[in-house]
Amino acid sequence: MIISSRRDPYRTAVRRAPTPSNIRLTPRTLRVPFIDSPLPSPGLPSIFPRRTSKPSRSRLLRNWRTLGLVIGCCIVIAWLILPPRHVDSAALSYQSQGGDAYEIVESNVLPDIAGPIMIKDKKGRARWTISLPPERSLPLPPSDYARICMEAEDLATHVARTMNAKPRTANGQYYGFHYEDKSFLDIADAENQGLLPSTVSVQPGAVAGSEGYQTDLPLCKRSLTFLLQSDDAGLGPTLMGLWMAYGFAKAEGRDFFIDDSSWAYGTYTTYFKPPPIPACRPPPVSHRIPCPAQARHLLISPSTFRWIFDSTFDEKFQSRHQTGVDRHKPIFSLLRTGFECLFRLNDQDNELYKKRIKELRAESNGAQIGIHIRRGDRHPLEFQYENSYIPLDVYARGAEELVKSIRAPDLSHLEGGAMILASDDPDVHFAPEMMHTRKAQSFISLISKSTLDTVSPGQKRPVDENSGWEGGFFSSLFWSLGSPLSRPMAPNSPPPSGYPTTRSAHKGHGQSSSPSADRRTFLPDNDHFRFHPPESALRLREFVARAYLLDLAVLSSSDAIVCGVSSVSCRLLGVMLGWEKAIEQKKWKNVDGSMHWQGFIW
Repeated sequence: MIISSRRDPYRTAVRRAPTPSNIRLTPRTLRVPFIDSPLPSPGLPSIFPRRTSKPSRSRLLRNWRTLGLVIGCCIVIAWLILPPRHVDSAALSYQSQGGDAYEIVESNVLPDIAGPIMIKDKKGRARWTISLPPERSLPLPPSDYARICMEAEDLATHVARTMNAKPRTANGQYYGFHYEDKSFLDIADAENQGLLPSTVSVQPGAVAGSEGYQTDLPLCKRSLTFLLQSDDAGLGPTLMGLWMAYGFAKAEGRDFFIDDSSWAYGTYTTYFKPPPIPACRPPPVSHRIPCPAQARHLLISPSTFRWIFDSTFDEKFQSRHQTGVDRHKPIFSLLRTGFECLFRLNDQDNELYKKRIKELRAESNGAQIGIHIRRGDRHPLEFQYENSYIPLDVYARGAEELVKSIRAPDLSHLEGGAMILASDDPDVHFAPEMMHTRKAQSFISLISKSTLDTVSPGQKRPVDENSGWEGGFFSSLFWSLGSPLSRPMAPNSPPPSGYPTTRSAHKGHGQSSSPSADRRTFLPDNDHFRFHPPESALRLREFVARAYLLDLAVLSSSDAIVCGVSSVSCRLLGVMLGWEKAIEQKKWKNVDGSMHWQGFIW
């Protein structure tokens, strides 16, 4: 067995060997071997690890700090020098905010349908704009404008994410109504930069009162065009949007125009006097786009109300320091501005209106209470009546409360007052609850089948020829007015004579060798029949519109109004009364639940 010292062999004491005295010590002689120094003993390796020197903590921190600084500088330099990244794939699957899945396709050719597109400017940055193919006839159908706004909203979000920017969400939770999208490029700017082909025709669109425009006027810099075209047959929503658009245009400093080239009710000047004429020419139809709201030449139609007059619009124009109905006063003022400037009946209907007002004033000198009852395809908001209609006695009690507020004792002693009734259901005038009321006007009246049967009794016939206006205003009934195919027809039967055919629908009356084509053209749900009806159908629609407008005008001259807020006409009557009379003096009464006056109800 080998036994060794535990002393470190490298630390063994070394001593010099003794030398004789006669040897002179010199630096050379000092170099003598250590002959008597014991050799280190062999030993086993230590069971403890050899001590190593650890780097200091400050040195590690300094190295990491230097490395982080270098990486940060590289990222900043790359972000400043390199162009923004873009998607190079041919097709990108995308989930829209509405929940629909579709693909964003990359192509070097413009699409043949109108819609938003993403392009690159001269600096390689991703931008988006609206493409309106020149071969498409303008204005587009209402469904196309709604689709463009929906896809534009999704594409703007996609471009913002591509540019690593914060997108504006559908409900506007990041930005308000006047948020300006930096990635949007107006059509005129895109054409000037060569990103879109220039439009060949710069002819301005057909607008109401265009005969009053001068051709030597400059082109409007910013404009708003209201398109009188809607899939909704009702005239009330169109009027509300028209008044709101006019007030909004004046608040934004835009010139205002009305496009009635494809209105289901005909021309604007058939019912109203021409709108105010701006001091500039309207823009070309190819430059009018429905969204975004920052567009230079904005086009608003009933199909795009939800994208313009949305929650961000309410947040922008509502009064933040008020509560209840007082919050809606700025929006009420916008509508009132549009009413005062645009609701001017033509000379013929204005004379009928004045004549009826004189008759009502001559019949009674007391308070006059207007009652508006909406039935048809509009149901109340109140839960217990949402699948039916508000009972007529509810309107009668509401009118009685208003009469008492105007210091009349009861309905039987009105001090010469009167109740004026207007409704889309002709049979309401003969209901027991409304027997004491007067009709708003009788110049143009809707008549039900039961009334026609009593007026024109005769010999029984195998086919009932009487067809009246039943139950109120229904969209399907309106679209079928004047349609020769609204009633069932035998298969392969020829079209009625005297109606334009598919080939000559744009030129006039004529004959065709394809009877089935005529049937498709004049179906009530056909876009051409809806927005370009024949003369016989248009005349019936004009009667309906004129009767409605006269009813509104006469009711608005009353001292107070009773109606249901679910009807757009009810809210329009509040605007026509005015804020002071309707809201402050509480002479506008809603009988449909507890909701007070409001603009758009989505």
